[in-house]
Formats: sequence, structure tokens, C-alpha cells
Amino acid sequence: MIKTLTLCATAMLALLAISSQADAQCVAPKKLTNKYKANDGGTYYVRRVGNTVWWLGESADGGRTWSNVFRGTLNGNTFSGDWADVAGNFSGRGTLILQILGSIETGVHGFQRVGGSGSGFGGQRWSIPCNDT
Repeated sequence: MIKTLTLCATAMLALLAISSQADAQCVAPKKLTNKYKANDGGTYYVRRVGNTVWWLGESADGGRTWSNVFRGTLNGNTFSGDWADVAGNFSGRGTLILQILGSIETGVHGFQRVGGSGSGFGGQRWSIPCNDT
């Protein structure tokens, strides 16, 4: 009898643990300032100050292959501005137009490139790594 109860209790605890993991979801922050991962393999440290958006982007090797900076202006759910390479290959520069995925009011899931000019910029989509699980 005790062995049966122990097995039942262990099974219930295992099911609760699995259920809790399955229910965990990323909570989208209601701010643009954050650390993002992009589809170009880079990490981007974004900071919003008023309507100005800044970032430092680094390649996956800690910025040895490339690093860039961006300064733009937030207007509703989009921001646009200028970027330039600052380490590695210094030839890239241009403009970007980016659209926020979600909203600052309800939660930012990331952002995506919707326009721009120049050459050498690889990122198309940025997302916030999920640390909730």
C-alpha cells in the first residue's frame, strides 16, 4: 500500500512538473530597451531614450567579425535611422526602417526590417531571448 502511494505521488509530481513547463511562456516586456538576438547571429543591445533609439550590434564571436551602431527615431510602432560598422569590416553603412512586433503598450516581441538603404547589413528580424523557462 505504501509503495503504491509513493508511486502515485511520484507520478503526480512528474505530471505537475511537465505541466508547469508546458504552460511557461515568454512575457513580452512593455519597453524597447533590451537585449535582442537577430537572424544574422548577432546580439543587439538596444536602448530607447525618449523618442531616440540607440543600439550596439555585435557578431556572435563577441564583435570580432563585425560590430555596428545605430541611432534612430521612434514614431509610433516603427523606428528609422542610420547605422554604421565600427569594428571588423568598416565598409558597411546605411539607413534602416524597422517595425516593432507587438507594441510598447502591450509588449514588445522584437522588431523586423521593413526598409532601408546602404550595403553590408545582414539582420532582418530581431527577437528577445526567452528566459522565462
